[in-house]
Amino acid sequence: MRRTVLIQNGDKTFCLIGIWEDEASMVKNRQKMISFLDTLRPMLEEISSKLGPKDPVSGSIVSEV
Repeated sequence: MRRTVLIQNGDKTFCLIGIWEDEASMVKNRQKMISFLDTLRPMLEEISSKLGPKDPVSGSIVSEV
């Protein structure tokens, strides 16, 4: 991953965007991404069963690395 951007789009909601060198790099590391996200799941709170991972959001940038 070349870059990450963390966006706060609500009081307790965030969106993480990963910027990859190319699609092949992203595909190659997909399982590592899923494994990392699985470590975060116990800390997450469901806000709405109607929202999904592809729903559009907007907000302020909290961190950019």
